[in-house]
Amino acid sequence: MKRIDVATEYTWNTDDICLNKDEFLSRYETIKSQLDFSEFRGKLTTNDAILNCYDKLYDIYGELEVLAVYAMMKVDENGADGVARELNSLIDKSFGFLTKIFTS
Repeated sequence: MKRIDVATEYTWNTDDICLNKDEFLSRYETIKSQLDFSEFRGKLTTNDAILNCYDKLYDIYGELEVLAVYAMMKVDENGADGVARELNSLIDKSFGFLTKIFTS
């Protein structure tokens, strides 16, 4: 059975997460604009500075996780969908970038 043949009530409602690719990309661009952590370089010497850095990281990770779920669900809906794979790839790169920042 093809996905298109499955009744709507038996499919995910990804609209609750993200309406479409344009909304996804808009939210993703917002995240990208927040990925600069240089303001904390050499300044994580107080509890407040550490907390502020973790708060920023937590907010970014939270939104990335939401977008990651959406992208993975779209890939699972149709593995041949190049757009869904592209969205998933963007998320993978962002997680990789954050990991690199905090492990280097």
